[in-house]
Amino acid sequence: MGTKDTPAVIDFILDKTGHDKINYIGHSEGTTQIMAGASLIPEYYKEKMLLCVFLAPPAAMSNNSVAILEFLAQKPMRLLLLALMNTIKLWNLIPYDYVNQEHAIILCDLLNGKICNMIMSVFCDADPSIDYTERYDVYMSNLPSGASFRNFYHYA
Repeated sequence: MGTKDTPAVIDFILDKTGHDKINYIGHSEGTTQIMAGASLIPEYYKEKMLLCVFLAPPAAMSNNSVAILEFLAQKPMRLLLLALMNTIKLWNLIPYDYVNQEHAIILCDLLNGKICNMIMSVFCDADPSIDYTERYDVYMSNLPSGASFRNFYHYA
């Protein structure tokens, strides 16, 4: 996304506005797209971007407090996952699907969000007690949102 999608959006904005450079504010995966793109095609980003503001940038997962993410970020696991994804040709992890969303919302409503707390603690959040559990229906209405396995590989 950092070498194709984001540059396409940047070029579109520059074409429509007539400006030479843009300022960018990104959140989470949006920051990763810029970091990945700027590391792979730095000359493009130097030419087109004036300022980047990163909100909650997940630059690396190797020191993450979520055990499964820390485990998957280890080099042998990264190489194994890369080989697996290339072998089975699965590049879109957790694809966006309305059916999955509806099931996730129902699941999160069970037991006052305790099931979602458990899932969040395994995959996303070492301390789900800080989450606003009354809004799980909103969170789940946007998840899964899909991501390239290369994004996850970059995080690792």
